[in-house]
Amino acid sequence: MAKTKQKVKDIAVDLDIGGTFTDCYVSYEGGYTIGKSSTTKYDVSVGALRAIEAAAETIDLSLEELLDDCLSVSYSTTISLNTLIERTGPKLGLITTEGFEDVTLIGRARSWVDGRQPEEIRNKANAHKPKPIIQRDMIAGVKERIDWSGEVIAPLDRDSVVEQVHSLVDKGAMGFVVSLLWGFQNPVHEIQVREIIDELYPEKYLGAMPVLLSHEISPTSGE
Repeated sequence: MAKTKQKVKDIAVDLDIGGTFTDCYVSYEGGYTIGKSSTTKYDVSVGALRAIEAAAETIDLSLEELLDDCLSVSYSTTISLNTLIERTGPKLGLITTEGFEDVTLIGRARSWVDGRQPEEIRNKANAHKPKPIIQRDMIAGVKERIDWSGEVIAPLDRDSVVEQVHSLVDKGAMGFVVSLLWGFQNPVHEIQVREIIDELYPEKYLGAMPVLLSHEISPTSGE
């Protein structure tokens, strides 16, 4: 007589995605188990699923069976913080409105003091701005203009987008950030830029690097 598999109830998955390994802790009614996998930096979801699958195997479940009965999945990671501090992320290109290429580098007054200790703030003679995440040669402007109310003043020039995208890729860009003037009021041009990039360089060219749009990340005024 075949043995009936006992149902595992109230499953909760917790993931800790580190720079080297991804650890998985699965709790369920009556117990817990763990799984581990190497972190896949090209796409951290791959390593996360492998860690969950490793944990599932210890309680005689497939990955699909565990996730079907899972009540919650939570994760924490230090990858983004480490990448930001160490400036070790992939080379990105920033596409902005033509004529505003230097705005993010100029910054506002707070760019001199954010994250600094009081004694560092007082010692202005030796103050330095943080190293830019995206260097000036990787910032490109495209022809378009939207005003403060979201009205299109000048339509997006496709040819200028194509030219600048090709130029950034030739310089080593592995992904793009699109931040156009007043894009959060009317994102039509940012969306069009992403569509053009996806058309020119589909995922098989650039890998899993996303095209990030400013209105989706932080739809607010300011640099």
